[in-house]
Formats: sequence, C-alpha cells, structure tokens
Amino acid sequence: TVLVGFPLDLVKVRMQTSPSSLTMWGTVLSTVKREGPLGLYRGVTAPLLAIAPAYAVCFWGYDVAQRGIRSLHHDGRNPDFQFTIPQLMVAGLLSSIPYVAVMA
Repeated sequence: TVLVGFPLDLVKVRMQTSPSSLTMWGTVLSTVKREGPLGLYRGVTAPLLAIAPAYAVCFWGYDVAQRGIRSLHHDGRNPDFQFTIPQLMVAGLLSSIPYVAVMA
C-alpha cells in the first residue's frame, strides 16, 4: 500500500503547499519532468522502514490470538484443528491491539 499510495500522497501534499493551481495530473507531470519517475517516491524510505515492523507486530498478534483461541478448545491440541470463520475474525480483531499500540 505504501508503494501505491505514496505517490498519490506526495502529489496531494505538493498541491496543498504549492502556490500554483496545477491539477493532480499537472502536478504528477511536473514532478516527473523535474525529478524523473522516481521523484514520485521521494521520501518513501521512512514510511517503508516504519511499516515493516508494524506489520510484523500485527502478524505476531494474529499468531498469539490464534494460539489463544486454539487453547480454549478441547481439541486445540489436535494438529488437524480447523478455525471457524468467527474464530478467525476474533483473531484478526485481537491482532489489532498490539498493532495499534505500535502505530499510535
């Protein structure tokens, strides 16, 4: 999402801070003309470095939640244990707690 959304955010910020009244496409073309296509990704390193640990915490939280849900069931030690959709939804909900703690 960072690689797709970052150029749009960059264009939005440049439109907000620029005294000219270029359109979105005008701002994109102006940026590409002055800085090349990689100019649309100027400053993307910081968000990429920040989002990788945040996603790692999210996946860790999901794993911990799944283990907790599995342990609540009598057949949780069964290697063929299958989660129900509501159980997976709860695990996803619980994974947001450490993720928000890191991102807040």
